Amino acid sequence: MYFQPKLCQGPYLILENFQQRNIQLIQSIREFLQEDESQFNKFKMYSGQFRQGLISAEQYYKSCQELLGENFNKIFNELLVLLPDTAKQQELLSAYQDLKVKAPAGSSSPSSTRSKKNRKGVWHTEPPSDLDCCVCPTCQQVLTQQDLVSHQALHLEEEEFPSLQAISRIIS
Repeated sequence: MYFQPKLCQGPYLILENFQQRNIQLIQSIREFLQEDESQFNKFKMYSGQFRQGLISAEQYYKSCQELLGENFNKIFNELLVLLPDTAKQQELLSAYQDLKVKAPAGSSSPSSTRSKKNRKGVWHTEPPSDLDCCVCPTCQQVLTQQDLVSHQALHLEEEEFPSLQAISRIIS
């Protein structure tokens, strides 16, 4: 609705321990909101609105940052990689980078320390220097450094054993 995807996005490939990591993320958010159910419901509402295209990625980011304060920086990376939609991941990453550029020095944006492990050739397209993530050049999914190997394996598996849907595109 708000953004046209820049690149061709593939389907979101489920990460290892996705369910467990998602539960852990939800627990962290609840703790940061001091188990306040109305605040957690606000977070869920913002998330739903963003995923449905009712609010922009920038609005979503700002709303979550306002709700969670400094704690939002602690969970943003995991929130981004567990978002099960590559187009929405790209929108949110882009909004994060735009807001970081707009943020005055010394503001509440995440620190800009650069990790050596973030420099990984083609697997680090447009590096977000202060996030522990990279963008898959094949499908544009945003991943953590720890998810790279298993994600690459999924692409190799797909090449060797294409899905029926992929085969039907080749045949027709």
